[in-house]
Amino acid sequence: MANTYIQFCENLVLNNDDEVRWVKHHLEVIDKVESSDDPELHPDYYEAQRMSEDLYHLDDCEPLGFQWSIYDGPGSTNKTLYIYSDESGNIEHAATFVLEYLTRFASDRCFSFSWSDTCSESRPGEFGGGSVFITVEKTEWFSSWDWLHKRKKAFAKKQKAQAGKGKKLNVT
Repeated sequence: MANTYIQFCENLVLNNDDEVRWVKHHLEVIDKVESSDDPELHPDYYEAQRMSEDLYHLDDCEPLGFQWSIYDGPGSTNKTLYIYSDESGNIEHAATFVLEYLTRFASDRCFSFSWSDTCSESRPGEFGGGSVFITVEKTEWFSSWDWLHKRKKAFAKKQKAQAGKGKKLNVT
């Protein structure tokens, strides 16, 4: 059986210690609860559940869906949040977390992710990707599959119009 993956990695510069504390607190609490043997019995479960509700609008404590680490930025006094997926990640959760960060700390900034959809076997229709552009005003998504679907639909419409005019179609 083939496995499918969503992979991404990006860096988010954190400008001060307050930002670093907020990011670490949110991500560590959800990580600790998610990785415990019985999350509902973990002492931080209700805090993690509240964070999941606030971030992802879910009724239950939801896994982050991405990995992270904080390191010193190259040639900078700032810290950098490295957001990535080892095998497969949840790009929607990563984007939602970044939006919350921007809303709280950096409303004048933007952030973007690109990702790849891959498969452990060469199977048609299992590869693609996309990107997301995030500001506090809006989040814009681009999917290669959506783009291809729109192109195919437009092409079919054009071919149909040409067929109505008696032109021979060359479709491969």
